Amino acid sequence: MTNGLALLSLVASTARPHGVTELARMAGLPKSHVHRLLQSLVAARYLEKDAQSRYRISVGALRLGRELLRSFPIRRAALPEMMRLIGEDTRVSLVLAVPFGHEAISIAHLAPDGNLRDVDTLGSVLSAHSSASGKLFLAHLPDTHLDEVLPRLEFNRQGPNTHPDAASLKTELPLIRQRGYSVNNCENGPSTIGVAVPIRNREGEVIAALGASARTDASTVEHLEEMALVLQKSSQGIELSYETEDETEAHHRDHN
Repeated sequence: MTNGLALLSLVASTARPHGVTELARMAGLPKSHVHRLLQSLVAARYLEKDAQSRYRISVGALRLGRELLRSFPIRRAALPEMMRLIGEDTRVSLVLAVPFGHEAISIAHLAPDGNLRDVDTLGSVLSAHSSASGKLFLAHLPDTHLDEVLPRLEFNRQGPNTHPDAASLKTELPLIRQRGYSVNNCENGPSTIGVAVPIRNREGEVIAALGASARTDASTVEHLEEMALVLQKSSQGIELSYETEDETEAHHRDHN
């Protein structure tokens, strides 16, 4: 099963389809074993095979991924509070993100009108160096891990204020930890601003980010920084809900 999941992840990580020989080389597994795994994944409709016997990710895998993201306990804990917040400020969108490798991935996005935008944003990747959530997660990495991650980032310019390199980004991270929130000031797009605050588990580890974003013609960085204080209070309520749900699930496991 582990090899099958690794193979599925490998196919999903590239845009073009791959043949058995290439996938076996990339996975470091025997060709015959990879062929059997591929057949099983095709039968389960997680992969599809084209006329040239190459394999690509299928709609079934995408559907499975979306259902997994919807089932995250932190999403269930956060959505009621996010719905309450969006009713108080219709200028912003709210985003719940979790760490994904060295970047962030959106698991809930509420538009200013209160609609949950699962169709077009669920599972979207947020850049580590330019999004408020991505920078927040970087800021809370241990120094040794951060030193490993920063050289692997691609500092593509997303907006006029995008950090150009690792040295520039690294100077901001202590400030994020100190004030308790991260700011995107036209770094992830020419007219996009945002903030993000951490959500922690009972051990104090940052497990998610609650963020607010807006266009520059609808809000200001100053307004969003004021909202960051509101988000910090909301994150505390989400943490309590998450802990309660976690304890309930643990109780059910112990008695089943």
